[in-house]
Amino acid sequence: MIAAGFGIFEQERSASVGNGQLQMDIDFPGTVRAGNEMDLAISITSAQPLPETVEISISQEYLDFFEDFAVLPEAQSQSSGRQGALAFELSAQPGARHAVFHFKGRAADDWSPRTDGLVAVEVGGSTLSADIRTWRMP
Repeated sequence: MIAAGFGIFEQERSASVGNGQLQMDIDFPGTVRAGNEMDLAISITSAQPLPETVEISISQEYLDFFEDFAVLPEAQSQSSGRQGALAFELSAQPGARHAVFHFKGRAADDWSPRTDGLVAVEVGGSTLSADIRTWRMP
């Protein structure tokens, strides 16, 4: 009963942040069992056409939550980012004002009760970031 009050049993969660010119919406699992599939979907919408590449950074702690990790569409490059994050350079369709990127895999077999993360997107010098949290169920 107490866990339900904290929203621990929510299957999907979302976070949104914007600055008038750029909007980032994130869909992520609220809870997941070890070994189950999980999808972190990041949607970017811009008032202006997106540049050829977009950079998405995700904290290493959250990425460690994934096994058999894949980025769709495939990242052009991957590097160490700020404050222990991993940065992915991803392509956007020419002239597009909207793009969706998926980070997919299975939940790792780690029994800590929750994993916190930070997701940031950088588009043409504008940066947005949001905190996310996923709970593990036994």
